[in-house]
Amino acid sequence: MLSHALRLANLHSSPFLAILQSAAGRAWTKTNPGRVVRYSTVNVHSEDVDRLGESSGCVNVEISEDSLDAEVSADTLVHTNRNSPHLKGDRKEPDPNAHFSLPPIPSYLRRDGSLMLDSAPQHGRSSSRRRRITPNNFSSVNPTGLISTGDDTPWIDHAGTGATLSATSWHWTPCTPRGLCEGLLRILHNDPPPSLSELLHYHASYGPLQSVKSYNLLISVALWHNQWGVARKLLNRMEFANILPDVETRKLRVRLLIRTGSWLRAWRQECSLSENEGSPLPFRVWAEFFGTAKHHGFRRSEIITTPGGEFSSRAIPVPRSETEDPDSHLNRIRLLLQYLPDVRANQVHKVPARIIYSVVNATLSHGHTEYARELTERYFRALPPVLVDAQLRHCMEIIHLHILRVQKRGLSKYYGSLWVLRRYLPMHSQFRPTPKTVLCILNTLQGTKRAGSLALRVAESFKKRWGPDVIDTQVRRRIASLALKEGRLDIAQAQTTCQSTSVFRQQFRPIKLRRRKLMGRRTPNLPRIRVIYSGRNKERQRQRLLRRRVWQRTRTKPLLKPPASQQQANIATPFVESVGLSSRDHHSR
Repeated sequence: MLSHALRLANLHSSPFLAILQSAAGRAWTKTNPGRVVRYSTVNVHSEDVDRLGESSGCVNVEISEDSLDAEVSADTLVHTNRNSPHLKGDRKEPDPNAHFSLPPIPSYLRRDGSLMLDSAPQHGRSSSRRRRITPNNFSSVNPTGLISTGDDTPWIDHAGTGATLSATSWHWTPCTPRGLCEGLLRILHNDPPPSLSELLHYHASYGPLQSVKSYNLLISVALWHNQWGVARKLLNRMEFANILPDVETRKLRVRLLIRTGSWLRAWRQECSLSENEGSPLPFRVWAEFFGTAKHHGFRRSEIITTPGGEFSSRAIPVPRSETEDPDSHLNRIRLLLQYLPDVRANQVHKVPARIIYSVVNATLSHGHTEYARELTERYFRALPPVLVDAQLRHCMEIIHLHILRVQKRGLSKYYGSLWVLRRYLPMHSQFRPTPKTVLCILNTLQGTKRAGSLALRVAESFKKRWGPDVIDTQVRRRIASLALKEGRLDIAQAQTTCQSTSVFRQQFRPIKLRRRKLMGRRTPNLPRIRVIYSGRNKERQRQRLLRRRVWQRTRTKPLLKPPASQQQANIATPFVESVGLSSRDHHSR
């Protein structure tokens, strides 16, 4: 098939001929990956690899008896399958003087003229994925050197017996420091992911191309794997190579010291470094001090000798001064708040949202309200246009912190929470109220007289502007509780009835989905188990207690009619006009 495509290569080029050539190349690579000798390994040296990449004909490689029992080296080219059907039958010992032919390696399997083979173990399985083939250049292949495949049986790809040609990965060959970082990122996104030792070996192979960015990437991966010793060695190696650290390196060093229980040491080092440089502490480095130590950093052991002469290890108790103490944690937060960095610098957008949440929570708890508001506004303005779910969830949690920390009472606290929503919701197009947002607003109505009526109107206004997803069972339970406090049993009974209906629908939803699946209809993806059963029994118990309270009140007291004057009940009307923005107005801002 490839020979016919090569004959067409001499004709005038056209899109149809290019499609034929590409299809012939794919069919050739799938049906005939190479010729092998029974179940032995084929060792190709560097000279043979160069000759394979340059020549267009066949190459003869001699196999000795010692190579049949030797281990697979780094330059192994092909591994065969012992269980392949075409290898069964009468097996004869190979002749040491026998020769065989290998097909030439096409030009589209080489990068920049160099052939890079991956010798990493494939965990006893071959990759079922096919790598994408770049546009083929068949003009560099000699058709006379191709072997005939007309009488061959179709090539069967068996999995589970080691690496095959399809499992061979072609590494990125860097030429610049930026290319080395890109190569590390390419290896990190492989499937299956590589080990840390493979990344270190790849990084050490290109010493002149090492930079501060490549070291930062390796240190972050080492901290992600809880390899504290590897991270320390990388920092020492970076200092030995005279590579100047940047702000990212300082941040990673602080993270390493804090996770291993050396908070004061990290603080003294960064303070002295800032004094020597004559510049304030960067915000990214300062935010890392809100982290806590990990229990992996306190694992210590010593080698002891048993009476029988054997060696064993035992755990060493950790001193209390090195462990986390609640009092020391509060003292550290007070110390950090005495040295607040400047948030006007262009560093806030590089900090994760969970760290911003911790900083805002600490500053609001200790009375630094203006600093928390300025930090929140700077961070929200620096957000990208599209947010992931985790980042969006943390941003809404930051808004909830500002709502709950309004330092007012009564209706003033309610209006203060509305002012927070008017200030932060229009800052991003993806910000939408959640059931927790409505719950935080309803909590501000706890000290009002008409709490139940106001809560119902607020919930209806949210539902009208943002859809029914902002009302859940917790919101209904809160409205019913406030209605019982006011004495409005009609509102309480209506909310408990809605709760029972929603719970019934949630219980029978899997049955409806199963019925739709049997009928051949498309069913939506169900969430994970931890999302489905997250605190479900606790919420059911609270709903059961609320229904009992409503039932007891209906037996002792009659239903209270709505008040004739709706002056105080209409207090939620400004919310519909100011905070309850429609989707069109929200996106226009």
